[in-house]
Amino acid sequence: NDLYSNNVEDNYESDEALYNALKDTIVPNYEKMVKDVSAIDLGEYTEFNELKSLIIQYWSKKLEAFNKMIDALEAQDSDRVTKANDLLSDAEDIYKKYEAELEKLKKSKYFYNSACRLVGCVIKEEEYDLDKMVA
Repeated sequence: NDLYSNNVEDNYESDEALYNALKDTIVPNYEKMVKDVSAIDLGEYTEFNELKSLIIQYWSKKLEAFNKMIDALEAQDSDRVTKANDLLSDAEDIYKKYEAELEKLKKSKYFYNSACRLVGCVIKEEEYDLDKMVA
């Protein structure tokens, strides 16, 4: 995403530079991220499935937008550029849902204990004030 941002708006150099960044780096990176995260098995940690789903949706929507932008640049079609930008806006809406879900989980005792199980720590609830820890 930073590479994309570096090739648009104030940092825009040329259609060719944006096209090359999308084709050579950005799209392959997003394809790999979607594939890698999709392959993660969360096992018993089902409380994280919604987060996983949302981040995959977010990256997939951005990937769709980047591919649409490549198509737009190849065709030199401003309507397609607009559609690509609309897809990026849709992706940001999905990311807001991801952030909201993450915040909701962070506030739950269940999340804290599950996160600790994922990283192998042992929590004794009575020793910690979880409200202070997630605030």
